[in-house]
Amino acid sequence: MSSGFTESVVEEATLEWFGELGYQVVHGPDIAPDESGAERILRKYGYPPDKQEAATHTVLQQAELLSNYWTTLATA
Repeated sequence: MSSGFTESVVEEATLEWFGELGYQVVHGPDIAPDESGAERILRKYGYPPDKQEAATHTVLQQAELLSNYWTTLATA
């Protein structure tokens, strides 16, 4: 069994956390049913097509930092 986090595990934990903080959780298909999530988010924040790869890399780095932080909290 793998000891790493999958995208699904991180996503579900994040959505649950935001829900507990009082945020309304709405899933992508309910927001814009005909678009992929990445396209929708990048367009929302105005990322030009030539910068999308860098934006995706940044988000993945942030997710890794959060998962490391959560792991530290869980084992403390």
